[in-house]
Amino acid sequence: YKNAWRKTLFNHFHDILPGSGVLETREHALGELSKILGYTYAGRSRALTHLAASIDTSSVETDFDKESFVDGAGMGYKNVAETNSSLVRGLETQTSDTGCGKTRIMHIFNSTAYNRQEVYEFPLWDWPGDPACLTITDAEGCRVPFETGKEGGHFWAHESTQIKALVKVPAFGYQTLIISEGESSELPFNKFPDQPLVETYKSFTLENEFVKVSFDRNMQMVSFYDKEKQVEQINEASAYFSLVAQNHKMTTLMPGNAWVEGYPLKEENLNQICPVYVTEINQHGGIQDSITYEMPYKQSKIKVKAALDAGSKMVVYHVDADWHEAFSAEQGIPALKFNVPFAFETDTYDYKIACGIIQRPSLEHDVPALGLGAAYNEKADQSLVLLADSIYAYRGEQNALKLTLLRASQYPDQYPEYGKHEYRIGVGLCQKDAYHQADHRFRYPLQAITNTSHQGTLPLCQSFLSLSSNLVMSGMKTSEDGRYLVLRVYEAAGKSGQAWLSVDNLADITAADIIENELELALSRTGDKVSFDVRPNEMLTFKCRLNETE
Repeated sequence: YKNAWRKTLFNHFHDILPGSGVLETREHALGELSKILGYTYAGRSRALTHLAASIDTSSVETDFDKESFVDGAGMGYKNVAETNSSLVRGLETQTSDTGCGKTRIMHIFNSTAYNRQEVYEFPLWDWPGDPACLTITDAEGCRVPFETGKEGGHFWAHESTQIKALVKVPAFGYQTLIISEGESSELPFNKFPDQPLVETYKSFTLENEFVKVSFDRNMQMVSFYDKEKQVEQINEASAYFSLVAQNHKMTTLMPGNAWVEGYPLKEENLNQICPVYVTEINQHGGIQDSITYEMPYKQSKIKVKAALDAGSKMVVYHVDADWHEAFSAEQGIPALKFNVPFAFETDTYDYKIACGIIQRPSLEHDVPALGLGAAYNEKADQSLVLLADSIYAYRGEQNALKLTLLRASQYPDQYPEYGKHEYRIGVGLCQKDAYHQADHRFRYPLQAITNTSHQGTLPLCQSFLSLSSNLVMSGMKTSEDGRYLVLRVYEAAGKSGQAWLSVDNLADITAADIIENELELALSRTGDKVSFDVRPNEMLTFKCRLNETE
């Protein structure tokens, strides 16, 4: 991790971080990123494997066959990464001790400070049971709602079934799923097959118990209706892609156009000027509804899946951009944008930054944000948020939130964006005091690892750490002397008050400064829960010693 962190910090150099270096700079940075991901994902796999080996799964009987062909089924399989984050594509945690037979064990891990109930998608490899009798239960024996998708199928001599399950996972902890064959929950005589001679046209709508989202035939969002508060958040063409041609001829302080975003010469709504081919509509009101479309533009193509999960107020866009546009002396600098105009008026916008939220006025240029921009709707007493997993160029102006996804500047790198890019973008609703929670849920996907039946010291479901709602976890590490667990938090509500944290199996805890020297801070402890006073936006560091375990 130290080597990975040093390489990460080197990539924070002022021309590497914004992508304004020469070709060799970009190639070097991407090579170092590959090493960083190699270190960190191998470390995560080791950690999850160790935790799985410590969980007592002896109450669940599974088959064991050392000659089983199932164990290697997931190696090289990319679909799990594709459904989670553009940054982990192809580098997902590999499964170990997969088990075989009709009963499988899977642990879902949550690395955020919030209890989560959301859809988790995973492949079930070489399952020999009856698909109509597939059942999933959690650690408490409760049935887990799920649905099987059309994805999966044959992969290198293995068969997989893609499953979307609505799981509940505690904060900084894990949940166990037991996948087995049970009684069929489907009644054959209640299933009405599609009429082969009747073509049925579906509406371009995604809806669940909280929101109803409508699109036009060009897949522009034209309505985002909050069913709880009965408020329309969007009432015009929104959530569309645009191509902006930027002026490169204006004299600027910097000699290269990679550093300065020129004024727009023109902007074209790609959803309106390009053919939009809707390729699939899934509308069954179950775990996840989605609409998939693709849109060619000159030499490029954008593929999009817009999905709405059960229990969610967020439409998630899975975007694949195969980008082949470049700078032209006649046309200027092409920049791909994602624009979200909304139905209410505001002069200010909220953005997530390091250790907090900053409010900025409406501006005619991009501003940096750590994956979240928001506009507060007074009538609804909540915010419309725009989330991104790997984009930091936000803009709030003229009652719209915007993202700059790609910008093909010409100097010093002639083709800085050429090739394939993947993003996850979220358009949804949340309370102002829940910005951090929305961001963490979006950017830190759940992780899973499979297991077999064996003895262990940990229960089937566990939360190791929890925080009061006014705190955000900023960092967690081993102390430099190797003796403590170091936790770094900050006050996120901008208010003085009392806060607490609870650490499972806590022996003792002390406050420390940022270089881990102990500090005086009044701590009140009851069991594993420790309370203390915080000031607005204050950062605090704690050194925790845990009880020895077997």
